[in-house]
Amino acid sequence: MSYIDSYPHELVGYFGPVPVYRPLEDIPGFVTETGWDGDFACRTDQIVIGGGSGERPGTVLERPAAAMACFALEHDGFDLPDSLRAAYQAEAGKAPIARHYGFDAEEHAAFAALIRSDGLLNPFYDGPDLTPETWLACSLGEFVYAAMPDLAPDRAAELARFERDRVHTRYNNILLPPPGLPVYANGGTAFEAVRRRR
Repeated sequence: MSYIDSYPHELVGYFGPVPVYRPLEDIPGFVTETGWDGDFACRTDQIVIGGGSGERPGTVLERPAAAMACFALEHDGFDLPDSLRAAYQAEAGKAPIARHYGFDAEEHAAFAALIRSDGLLNPFYDGPDLTPETWLACSLGEFVYAAMPDLAPDRAAELARFERDRVHTRYNNILLPPPGLPVYANGGTAFEAVRRRR
């Protein structure tokens, strides 16, 4: 049993081999005089990669709207006015968008290897354009915009107004479990999937 199993939650999908969850009630977590107590804090308007102790330390998307801003800034499918682009850049520049909880040096190295692995459809590649943190924010922002706009509905509606035509996939790194696959999240899966028959 992992930390996430102590709370009602649903399985959103998989980031490579790591489950992604959405809590169905806020997971409080708190800081004490000696440091962090609990695996991670995660609200119902956030998602977490990894279920905490018993599974893998959690990486919480703490600011879904900022992740969508990162995605829109890096994607050519949006015609953002200069004033909105500037506001998004300021928002995206405030760290963290996603926070790693309970990571030691070994976990950071494992996560760095994960985002560069062939286990993701569009892994991070070292280069001058994106840092790993920005890549992660963009990847999660794309997913939230496309699949879970209810995490930041005002931002999703705002971005929809500035789409050029269709916003094509660039990252696509959270995969949904197929229909009929048994899952063990105590809240089931986040999406109802039905196979279309032709």
